[in-house]
Amino acid sequence: MGSPASGESLLPNPDQIGCSDRIREGAIALFTYLIETHLEPAAPYAWRAWSYYRQQEYELTILDSTESIDLQPSEFAYWVRGSAYEGLGDLQSALTDFCRSIDIEPTDSNNYAARGRIYEQMGELQLAYDDYTNAINLSPANANNYAYRACIWEKVNFYEQAVADYTTAILKLPVKPICPLWSQQTSPVLHLVLLPHNLFSKDRLFVPLNKL
Repeated sequence: MGSPASGESLLPNPDQIGCSDRIREGAIALFTYLIETHLEPAAPYAWRAWSYYRQQEYELTILDSTESIDLQPSEFAYWVRGSAYEGLGDLQSALTDFCRSIDIEPTDSNNYAARGRIYEQMGELQLAYDDYTNAINLSPANANNYAYRACIWEKVNFYEQAVADYTTAILKLPVKPICPLWSQQTSPVLHLVLLPHNLFSKDRLFVPLNKL
């Protein structure tokens, strides 16, 4: 995600924040200091909101991201707030914020993937498919987007297409899996199951794309 414009040089990459409780607490303290001392605190509010989100403090995330939006609307602040609403199960509010993120920055694949997740949870599978496809087109190296779309194919019983997207996701992982069947909650790519049909045997679940 793109960071807010104001205070950008003072703020670390969000992916480097929140890897431990101690680091999260330090990040929150840093952003609190910047909010209190910075001439334009919109960016520090957004980054503190992200730190709260990483701790699953969704209400505090919403408060800080709203402060940031009120001061200076940004794609990042809307994305963070939408993610918090998603964590609380408020899908309509999440959808509204992700739409605003896309309006501000229509070339960021993360925005489409986020909105696609909401549409999928709402049962709007065609809209989810469209957003995941947009995310793939914008960021073809991102393995997660293929796995998200594979879930849609699977839900509508298009198993060969699901296998193709899962396979692409596997091939785009930085570290290739040892076994084709495993489960881990951190990424949709790492949550694969044997598809309920006999098109592929267990040892052929992931086959070259040109063979599908």
